[in-house]
Amino acid sequence: LEEREPAKSVSNDISVAVSLDDRHDIESLIASAAHKVGRRLRKKGLEGTTLHLKVRYENLKIHTCQRKIANLGTNELTWLPQLYDMLDEVWSPGVLLRLVGVGVSGFDGSAVHDLNEKHASSPLLAHAEEKAALLDAKDLIAEKFGNHSLRFGHEIASRERTTRSSSNNPTEYLDR
Repeated sequence: LEEREPAKSVSNDISVAVSLDDRHDIESLIASAAHKVGRRLRKKGLEGTTLHLKVRYENLKIHTCQRKIANLGTNELTWLPQLYDMLDEVWSPGVLLRLVGVGVSGFDGSAVHDLNEKHASSPLLAHAEEKAALLDAKDLIAEKFGNHSLRFGHEIASRERTTRSSSNNPTEYLDR
């Protein structure tokens, strides 16, 4: 077998069938993409230092934002406050979006920012570090029964808005 090069990044993009301009809907897509990235990182045993957010407007222009973050880890619930802040840098209310993407890179260990609890008012985000066991359990259930066997509420709502054309590459979840 041919050996693969080490991963440089892990990401997930979600396209929507109908353009979105509601912040709550966009944050739900960001959280859904982050969950997929977090699961892949945990499966591969990777921890990065750079968090990426990508949006594509209805006019097909792409805007991105990235932050180097100390102790980024693999718990996507701790990333969500940063991702929601990053959204303010690449999107303004009323602007229509067709795609949201989340990624993690920088598997070399260098970072500068610390994570914060700015958006901890959400029950899912409050005490995110303590919910690591929840994510591990969700990963085990998905591994045994499939990716859509157990979902957070925002993942259900997000799935209804997508184009459902993204590839679900099972090799992303295989042990290497």
